Amino acid sequence: MPYERAELTRSLPILERLVADLRHLASGGEADPAALAAAPLLDSWTVGATWVPERMLVGRVTDHPTIPDGPCQTSRLFVISPDGGYARTLSRWYRLGAPARFHGGGAYDA
Repeated sequence: MPYERAELTRSLPILERLVADLRHLASGGEADPAALAAAPLLDSWTVGATWVPERMLVGRVTDHPTIPDGPCQTSRLFVISPDGGYARTLSRWYRLGAPARFHGGGAYDA
């Protein structure tokens, strides 16, 4: 499959920020409070999966820089800290609000 140079160019800064954040967390650091203060809020969230073995978050987002407030599915999930109130996906940090509440039959309040 041939690669698209423009797509690689767009992806590099995103991946470089992700690697820097993962290195920081792996060395014992915590999520940067300033980055979290500017991050979108994901409420009524749950961890989901796609048809490939990849996790993401599903919930209601507010203050996202590129999508309107409401239901959303994040990019690939790399780090989640419910106790810390944050998650890091491929493209950005998220502040975590309340998790989704599940009911019988797999239904949940989003």
